[in-house]
Amino acid sequence: MLSVKEAAAKAAEYFKDFYDSRFGNVMLEEVEQHLEADGKYWYITLGYDVPPQDLSELFRSRQGAKPPREYKIFKIDGSTGEVLSMKIREVAAVE
Repeated sequence: MLSVKEAAAKAAEYFKDFYDSRFGNVMLEEVEQHLEADGKYWYITLGYDVPPQDLSELFRSRQGAKPPREYKIFKIDGSTGEVLSMKIREVAAVE
């Protein structure tokens, strides 16, 4: 069985291979282990900063505003370490 550290490393490696260095501040956000009918899986959530998309976002970032943050969930097979899926993790806005 894959350890949580190994599963997180697999997710981070997959993210890096897929996106190269397009996003910054990639961090482990959440970890869950699930026992399903067909096996054991790790669900690893990684968060990352999204670079400015236009001049107004660039201006705000230069004034110290935090960049937008997005998240991906990776489903990893606990036996083989294979990344089975990568999905967008929607997060509700905090007001």
